[in-house]
Amino acid sequence: MRMARRRGTIRAVGAGLVAALVLLGACGDDDGDSGADTGGTATETTAAPGGPTSASEPGSSAAGTPDDIDPEGVLRIAYNIQPTVVMFDPTEATSNAHQLLEAVYDTLLVQTVDGDYEPALATEATIVDASTIEIELREGVEFSDGTPVDAEALKFNLERNNEANNQRGLRAEILVALDNVEVTGPLTATIHLKTPTAGVFYNLLAGPETMMVSPTAVRAGQDMNKEPVGAGPFLLESAAVESRVVLTKNPTYWNADQVHLAGMEFIHLLAGPNLLNALNAGQLDMAAITTTDMDSVRDPVVAQAFDHPAMVLLNMCKREGPLSDVRVRQAMAFATDRDGINQRVFGGRSEPAWSLRRSADRFTNPELDGVYERDLDRAADLLAEAGYADGFPLGMIVQPGVSQTVGELLQAQLGEAGIDVELQLSSNPLIDFYIEGRQPTFPISHVRAGLDAWTVLFLPGAFANVCGYSNPELEQSLTRAMALDPASDEAVDAWHEMSEIVARDLPIIPLVFHVEAQAHNEDRVGGLDYHLSSYGYHIPNLAGVYIKE
Repeated sequence: MRMARRRGTIRAVGAGLVAALVLLGACGDDDGDSGADTGGTATETTAAPGGPTSASEPGSSAAGTPDDIDPEGVLRIAYNIQPTVVMFDPTEATSNAHQLLEAVYDTLLVQTVDGDYEPALATEATIVDASTIEIELREGVEFSDGTPVDAEALKFNLERNNEANNQRGLRAEILVALDNVEVTGPLTATIHLKTPTAGVFYNLLAGPETMMVSPTAVRAGQDMNKEPVGAGPFLLESAAVESRVVLTKNPTYWNADQVHLAGMEFIHLLAGPNLLNALNAGQLDMAAITTTDMDSVRDPVVAQAFDHPAMVLLNMCKREGPLSDVRVRQAMAFATDRDGINQRVFGGRSEPAWSLRRSADRFTNPELDGVYERDLDRAADLLAEAGYADGFPLGMIVQPGVSQTVGELLQAQLGEAGIDVELQLSSNPLIDFYIEGRQPTFPISHVRAGLDAWTVLFLPGAFANVCGYSNPELEQSLTRAMALDPASDEAVDAWHEMSEIVARDLPIIPLVFHVEAQAHNEDRVGGLDYHLSSYGYHIPNLAGVYIKE
């Protein structure tokens, strides 16, 4: 069988953006055949934001099928199974449930660790212009109730997800840009946006915002939280809050031949000694751990750190009081020891956040390098200019984990500049900080990975934009970036401009970039590869990973 190979293009036409990202099914068709029956590989060429790149159909393997697969193998993963996580309806689930939802529903596209995209339920996704995206779905795919995954189902789900306005689990500040979905054929549809934001909306095709449930099951009144009907590689068998979620393989999944697991178990364990003990004792196969715990895993468990594009930052209400004065915010930035935060939180594996993107990222602004290197004398001068030579009290919400650790470090560091930080431990900062504003500051690992990380913080009305911060210059820059082809030089200029404005006005105080760590048992887990969740975290590719005999 000959492979059909085509290259997508990203091009500008006239005054408008035309970015085409073509994602082709294996062997030139859309039947989900990966070539495993002939020992072939389903290699294709894709063009994604950032430039053309070679990629493979999810689940394909140049090495063929491993000979040590346990056909009854079940992958055991540590997970924080809070009550809000045991919600399988995308219109109600939280962002923490992405890995569970993907296992049950699959996604239209898969975002690779390089930031490119591969086909999943969609074989083509084309940005026609800044307000239009065309989708072609894979042929012959069915939901687990036997009903078709077609363009009508896509329209039903995108409109259903949009109308739900689930800001706890969907990036609603972008999804609300959806105008309508036009069905143009049995497997083709066109997404029309209200605003020219296709370059940002595109990432939603790899996230829960565009996940599909069976329209037939929903219309029949079936509860998608308890009996989800999707088109993903696994089916829900059972779920118990703060205990475990059990999934079994979906035999009708379009890529079932490449799914080598009989099932998955998500076991409720939080980062800490109990999780490490379970990993080292062989009671878990995989877990996300803290970077400071990486040295505590024992053979055959191995740990790996991954740079994450997200940022640890101090979010603030700047409406009144000392924080309304930019000189105070700049003084706080100069009083912060970012190297100390990096060492304590990430074991020195990260880097200070001067720009909005990491130093190796094409969007970073190199002119900002070291812009707020620690300088207590400069901090004191700025506080004096602002009328706070004797310092001032500052309330700070923290939650257990990275937030609390960073808060304690900031308490000591800002204290050296005369700012008296009082910490308030919160189990629900969603209420305490974002909704009720009980304290004006909150250190957080802000884990959104793309432009949406900043739209949610800086655009008027966005959820994380506390106290109604407004900067027309920054808003204009963000809006321009949302309409640009991410591969263009203009997009780089927009990111540079956004970083410069943030560094100057400090609506938040950037601290360090996020680092994540994953651990797995090498004796039990084979074929392990990763892709990115909707928030940029590494999660295992479910096509390919297996349990060894």
